[in-house]
Amino acid sequence: MTATELEVRRHFETVSISRDANHLDYWRDHCASLPRFSIIARDVLSIPATSVPSERLFSKAGELISARTSSLKAKNADMILFLNNMRD
Repeated sequence: MTATELEVRRHFETVSISRDANHLDYWRDHCASLPRFSIIARDVLSIPATSVPSERLFSKAGELISARTSSLKAKNADMILFLNNMRD
């Protein structure tokens, strides 16, 4: 049996956690016994639940880059948007 198959078996043998539990704590506690699953869980659980941050950034970009500011260099626009996003 491969290491991945063993990890899958260990995962199904562990006690499941309730919906109210902190899933990040669970995966931090089990990262030694389930290393591959904990990496996947970290990636999946870090996905934002909404698209609001990206929509806000596009809105600010639209305000910044208009016909009035068409001479603004792309690098400078990126820097302004980055700094503006750091404030939020």
